[in-house]
Amino acid sequence: MTNSTTLRQLYLWRHAKSDWNNLFLADHDRPLAPRGKTAAKDMANWMLDHSLRPELVLCSSAKRTQQTLKRLNKRMALKVEILPELYHAEPERILELIGKVNKRVHNLMVIGHNPGFEELVMQLTDAASHSARLTEKIMPTGALAQFSWQGSWSKQLEANVQLEQIICPRTLNQATQTAE
Repeated sequence: MTNSTTLRQLYLWRHAKSDWNNLFLADHDRPLAPRGKTAAKDMANWMLDHSLRPELVLCSSAKRTQQTLKRLNKRMALKVEILPELYHAEPERILELIGKVNKRVHNLMVIGHNPGFEELVMQLTDAASHSARLTEKIMPTGALAQFSWQGSWSKQLEANVQLEQIICPRTLNQATQTAE
């Protein structure tokens, strides 16, 4: 199979809700809030239930992103690269880091921050399709965006990427409450 016909899956997972109780703590060192820990665990369970299993995870070096990852990594052995350059990275930088991923990896997860993730989602999708959500954040804390396309990591993703879904922790909670 050539790179031009290889199906790729990209998961952008924004860190879960962080704790703001210690105002003297550097932003990079802020941990998850109790609500964030629960949301990250719920999202990790949802990923497992839906067989979303990344072959490689690129994670920001911030404490809250690593604690978000921990909820998934507890349940499956993941290959992880902690990248300081993902901390508050702009969309172009995120794409640059994705472009360096080995061509043998087909399912990639990136765990990071807004505003870069939200801007990247808007860049990779048709902004008009989000018009109904203009009053909401596209990537609230803990959200997961799933993309697919044919090609390699190093090719321009914008040309043929398909947004499969955006899952938010509150959506998972609403689905659970409805089912009960």
